[in-house]
Amino acid sequence: MTDAPRPLLIHSNSYDDPAMLHASGFLATDPFTYLETNGHRVILTSALEAGRARKQSRATAIREMDEFGIQALLRETRSWDEAYAAALDRFLAEYGVRDALVPREFPLYLAELLRKRGVKLEVAPKLGEQRRRKTAAEIAAIEETQRATEAGFDEALRMLRDADVAGDRSLVLDGKPLTAERVLAEIEVTMLERGCVADDTIAAGGPHAADPHQVGTGPYRANEAIVIDIYPQSRRSRFFADMTRTVCRGEPPDEIVRMYDITLRAQHEGIAMVRPGVTGKEIHERIEDLYFDAGYGTTREGQRRPGVPSFIHGLGHGVGLAIHEAPSIGRSGVQPLEPGDVITIEPGLYLEGLGGVRIEDMLVVTETGARNLTRAAKVLRLDSG
Repeated sequence: MTDAPRPLLIHSNSYDDPAMLHASGFLATDPFTYLETNGHRVILTSALEAGRARKQSRATAIREMDEFGIQALLRETRSWDEAYAAALDRFLAEYGVRDALVPREFPLYLAELLRKRGVKLEVAPKLGEQRRRKTAAEIAAIEETQRATEAGFDEALRMLRDADVAGDRSLVLDGKPLTAERVLAEIEVTMLERGCVADDTIAAGGPHAADPHQVGTGPYRANEAIVIDIYPQSRRSRFFADMTRTVCRGEPPDEIVRMYDITLRAQHEGIAMVRPGVTGKEIHERIEDLYFDAGYGTTREGQRRPGVPSFIHGLGHGVGLAIHEAPSIGRSGVQPLEPGDVITIEPGLYLEGLGGVRIEDMLVVTETGARNLTRAAKVLRLDSG
């Protein structure tokens, strides 16, 4: 006979908290409480949201704060925090819960108020692991977001191809300098038209691309590499996608060509290793060795090479309701991959003063290997439109 799982308690809004959305299936901008215990999945919310929660959530019961005297408690305490904690204490007591697991992000103020009332709370280990194995419907939602990602990338390519090259090698489109800001705006509009939001998209050209998360600014120039990394979230399903390509309008420097060729090879080798049972750490370290053997640096002890292009980040990450979630495809990725994991493989090289190269695809782990969810071509040199 096994012990029953300990109750799970979450308090947050599900727009910002993937754990809450995954558990409750209910999308709301205001914080609410979710309790999972003894087969019950219960949402505690306001009267404002109760009706919608009954129609849309996966909860087995919807309870309203008024049932637990929130109005009287508010008059008594004159503090919303104190009143809500008292109402939540009554709610938990009704379900016999005096001991619960909570996410790492559980509000500290609420935890302290509940503990004062005798409720024992502990952080739930590996709560994010519960979202790893994606269902067929979840994979389809991620693919839908990925198609929007590729549409945004196509718009960026169109602008780069249609641009003229001025005498100083700057790119000019429709009589105005083609800047990172213009490309980023077009990508964002394309995402919105397809029901997605793309915050902090990267379109960094030339030396700006030496910093992997530099979003890019200012005019583009011919013969410089541009790293375009788009990772939007669907407004409907809330699932993310993630893709990076490196392109160049004109003839890239020889060093960029070498960096691109070895990075494309690294990605092919990384993708070929993806299958159940392999760890992210194993894949990441194989790609570190490939780069190091080719004369480049990494961040692993004994593989640092200052002043040469280097691989300075993890090889990839899980993707789902969060843009970065389990499993890690990096040095911390010690858990074996499982069917249903959706991951990225994104090797890259960077050199201050020159720029960077990164290529990223998104894959789903299958029973026998992996299926690539990314369709966009990988082409460094762009011809004019």
